[in-house]
Amino acid sequence: MFLKSLVIILLLQFVSVEGQTSFLDYGNFLQMFRMTKNMVFNTFGRTGVEEVYLKRNLKRNRRQQQFAENEDFFCDLNGPGKRSETIPESIHQLRPGDIDIIGAMGDSLTAGNGGMATNILHIAIENRGITSPIGGQGTWQQFLTIPNILKLYNPKLYGYSLTDSHSIQNESRFNVAEMGAMSRDTPYQAHKLIQRMESNPNVDMKKHWKMVFYLFGANDFCMDMCYVEDPTKIVEKHEKELIETLRILRDNLPRTMVNVIASPSRQFLFDFLENSTDEQQHIQKNIQEQTIQHQVSKREKFICDIDGPGRRSSQVPESVHRLRPGDIDIIGAIGDSLTAGLGLLATNILEVFAENRGAQMTIGGQGTWRQFLTLPNILKEFNPNLYGYTKKNSLSTHRASKFNVAEGGAMSRDTPHQARNLVLRMKNDPKVDIENHWKFITYFIGGNDFCLDMCYDPPEKTVENHERELTDVLRTLRDNLPRTMVSIILAPSIKVLMDTYGEPPECIATHYLECPCFYSLHNLPLRKKFLSVIEDFKRKQWEIAEREEFHNKTDFTVIVQPFTDKMSIPRKKNGLTDFSYMSRDCFHLSQKAQARAANAYWNNIMEPYGQKTHTMPSFPYFSVLTTFGVFCALFAIILQGFFASQDLKRITEILSNLLLLENLDVVSQRVAVGYGSCKDIYVPATQFLNYTLTQCREECVGGEISNRHDLFENFGYFFQRGAAAERYTSNKSLFDELVEEAKERTLDTSWSMGGNAPMMARRFHLEGANVLLGAQMTKELRKAIPEDIIVSYPSSIDQDDVHLIMEYRSGEKWGPFRAPRANRFILHNDQNNPTLSVLESLDAYLKDFNPRLFVVSGLQMMDNFPFPDGIRATRLSKVRKQITSLPSSALVHFEMASYVEIDLIDQLLEYVIPYSDSVGMNEQELENLQRFLSTGTITLAADSNPRVAKTLRQMREIFTAIRTLPVNNPQRRSLTRIHVHTLAYQAILIANESEWKNVVNAAAKAALTAHRHVCGTDHINPDMASLILDDSFATTMNPDDPGSQRIKINSRDPVSCWQESISETEVTICVAPVLVCKSARQTAGAGDNISAAGLILQI
Repeated sequence: MFLKSLVIILLLQFVSVEGQTSFLDYGNFLQMFRMTKNMVFNTFGRTGVEEVYLKRNLKRNRRQQQFAENEDFFCDLNGPGKRSETIPESIHQLRPGDIDIIGAMGDSLTAGNGGMATNILHIAIENRGITSPIGGQGTWQQFLTIPNILKLYNPKLYGYSLTDSHSIQNESRFNVAEMGAMSRDTPYQAHKLIQRMESNPNVDMKKHWKMVFYLFGANDFCMDMCYVEDPTKIVEKHEKELIETLRILRDNLPRTMVNVIASPSRQFLFDFLENSTDEQQHIQKNIQEQTIQHQVSKREKFICDIDGPGRRSSQVPESVHRLRPGDIDIIGAIGDSLTAGLGLLATNILEVFAENRGAQMTIGGQGTWRQFLTLPNILKEFNPNLYGYTKKNSLSTHRASKFNVAEGGAMSRDTPHQARNLVLRMKNDPKVDIENHWKFITYFIGGNDFCLDMCYDPPEKTVENHERELTDVLRTLRDNLPRTMVSIILAPSIKVLMDTYGEPPECIATHYLECPCFYSLHNLPLRKKFLSVIEDFKRKQWEIAEREEFHNKTDFTVIVQPFTDKMSIPRKKNGLTDFSYMSRDCFHLSQKAQARAANAYWNNIMEPYGQKTHTMPSFPYFSVLTTFGVFCALFAIILQGFFASQDLKRITEILSNLLLLENLDVVSQRVAVGYGSCKDIYVPATQFLNYTLTQCREECVGGEISNRHDLFENFGYFFQRGAAAERYTSNKSLFDELVEEAKERTLDTSWSMGGNAPMMARRFHLEGANVLLGAQMTKELRKAIPEDIIVSYPSSIDQDDVHLIMEYRSGEKWGPFRAPRANRFILHNDQNNPTLSVLESLDAYLKDFNPRLFVVSGLQMMDNFPFPDGIRATRLSKVRKQITSLPSSALVHFEMASYVEIDLIDQLLEYVIPYSDSVGMNEQELENLQRFLSTGTITLAADSNPRVAKTLRQMREIFTAIRTLPVNNPQRRSLTRIHVHTLAYQAILIANESEWKNVVNAAAKAALTAHRHVCGTDHINPDMASLILDDSFATTMNPDDPGSQRIKINSRDPVSCWQESISETEVTICVAPVLVCKSARQTAGAGDNISAAGLILQI
């Protein structure tokens, strides 16, 4: 038996070369090939001739019906088919009896490989005497072949093969077919056939009529197509090679008819196997051979409580991280032969090619979990309307395969196509609601990359290519399938096969055939390196799955399931591998192993991230009721992705405690907010502004924007710093052109109500306040304001001011620049807002309204506006008058903005800021104000993520500077509150003597509002959040300063507060971490909402 195994291994080693170039092209190789084939014959014998094999095949019903020798042929031999009286001159007058010479070109089908095989090793024997187009062994009563039919019309027919032989042996005659041959080999075979005919004395080249059969294609499809970058090119190559072959025959063989037999289709094999491998009788045979799972009685109840935590949600969840098993509506799968279900129910080697998709673990829905334990059969218990699974044997091109797009032999390079195919199928299926149905897609690939591809290029390329291809797949699914969870099953290592013991002889052969990169003698020294690359491949899958780009949407996530990482095939008591877990080729899995894998897969899905099992549990015998039931009991069956990672645990704990702090009942208060309103039009900045500059110079950004070049320079300056900016342009034509261009971008342009005052007013109203808004607007815009909000300018205007808001995300590129954080650049050409046209109308309401809080905002609209001399100061003096007319019990808050004009800042320090109790600003505005107060200059951009200690220092300096401004007006107020909102944290400072309440709660609420607004959601999903704030922070820049301390963020008490003295004033300072939104949907209006949310709890 060892000799037999060794011989077949050598044979397969050489056969693998044939697909590259015909072995007959190699002089040295030809001699070795002949020696090897002779060894095979001498070892196994001639299976197509020896009586023992003929009888065995007849007994197994693998031979044709045998006719008696005296049985008459069913055609009239003296009829139209008889030999012509005179040799016809035209091929169109040819009769069967006129054919003198027969020949054939082809591959293993024409070579007759395995025609009389009784075991896997016999497939190497070429039974040429019985092959249909060229075999002439015996008679038609024994072997019905074309020559055995033609011999009845012309007993002198010549050229057919009489017995088992190789193409290089005389017995093969004019059968030049070769096992493993492809289309590219046919010109060579044509030359060889001509050479044989010309040198044979039995052939009269000019007078004899010849019939040549041509049958090719299977090896081109099975062994070559997947290596061509563009598979359609194989058709062009075949066209060239077939034309060349036919021209060779035409020019060298007169009186010849060439019969081109259509290339075999995979459908033929499927039709042959379809009705055999999923019939009940066949399943019973698998049960007898113990290659199928333990069959569970109908009396047994499903192990999980289908009305328990896994049941369908009462309302369709918005977040993928609140998904339950019962919420999954659609299921799909991408993969190779393991997902296509090859050989699950095979009882012989041929049936390994049957695609038993209905019983496959990730996508099969045939029967129930009692017969076939699969993921769909589990999910169907929770949602009987689950759709997309496969119910029976089918090819991927069949409708029955539904959303199983896996292909036998597929590699990583094929999965982007599979992903697009899956998207197309789902979008075209009327049963799928793309927008609303939740989808679960399994991705399982890698085996063929390791077995068939890794050894042809530097092995490391396999990992590089997979990174590109898997990223492509996930982006395709993310961008086209909303509400989708992708589950990546970690690629299995080939070490699983290498660790088997006691393989049947046929498995040794199939391992060499199906996994030559690991089993060919040439590659044995590279095994260790290949195994290392496989581990790199798996690590890359983890790394890609954890990338932020696949976790910044609430309705999409990617999870790795590692149960295949260290899987092994169970062994028997004697230590040998239990091959009942494997299909007949010892490469694919039996249904019993697939059910075991489905058990492990379900467990993995239920296990939290970071605690997933990396093996398939071993059982003394397979039972569905083992760990499957355990995990149903242990886990709440909510699919949570990364929820249990350490970072996510910390975020979740911080979130829980921030929510507790924000949940504070407060008495409804009256809040007045000024000034102005607008209509915002949002566009994606980098797409809207085509990059045209080579550099951005700081000195170019402070002036007026009068043309596109000015706009680009301004935008580029702020973009590369991640800084917000709001700029005025006096060029109305330019602004109108930009707005029209934005309107044309219907797919990515949106409109909404805008302006600091309306945004804050809406937030105050949302938080339960009675609100007075100082604004004037059109009737259309008024509809965006809640009816309960009082608008001081009751009559509508004809046209709203428009703000063009160009937003960008963190990491986005514009030319050579990359944004360090998400932000926006706002451009306007306002006519109403800069002049504070609502001042007077607001005055008429304020006295009777008697606000507890008055908010001054929107004054940045005055920046760079072309006021006549003295007008701006006059308008600001009226703001001061409005503030001072309020009773002392009313608190005044001034919302800062990004100011560029120094004169305007100076006027604000004269007319507004000294009369405010509170100021609110972001980190950029903080640095700008602090710089102006200390040096009289400004800064256009600041650190987008400043250290807490730096922010606190600037807050202290501003607090002191504003409180000590030389203002000779008895109605001035002392600053008692500063709120700074940054990307990473909220910082609020209050004077202890003031009326500002609940500072801890306000900081928490501001932090939560930051996430909600930027993410555009009321529900905060921990998986959509990240912490940028360090685990601890210093309270001063210099640790040697008096009172300096380092404060650690406590997840259970996340708002850090302490007291200190600033210029003899006792203050409380609180810092709260922000759960930063991973995928910013809107940045404009964030500061307004954050400030308002904090204020509402403090009044």
